[in-house]
Amino acid sequence: MIRRIKLSGRRWTFDDTERIRGKWGECVYDGRRIRVSPAAAEAGRRREIAIHEMLHALFPWMAEEVVDSAAVDLHKALNAIGE
Repeated sequence: MIRRIKLSGRRWTFDDTERIRGKWGECVYDGRRIRVSPAAAEAGRRREIAIHEMLHALFPWMAEEVVDSAAVDLHKALNAIGE
């Protein structure tokens, strides 16, 4: 489903309807679009990948390794608190 979300006061489009060749997700700054492949959901990683791409949208200067680590930690923390 395609949804509109707000991050740091800016509207983004969140799209999880199309497969992305060779990727689980992507953050497209031009046009403010976050895409998460349905393959991520099939692999049980939809939320983690969505968090990852949203972190890119919020903090475009962050290194990929930092975004990866933060997304995994946030995903695990949300699981731990039952969210």
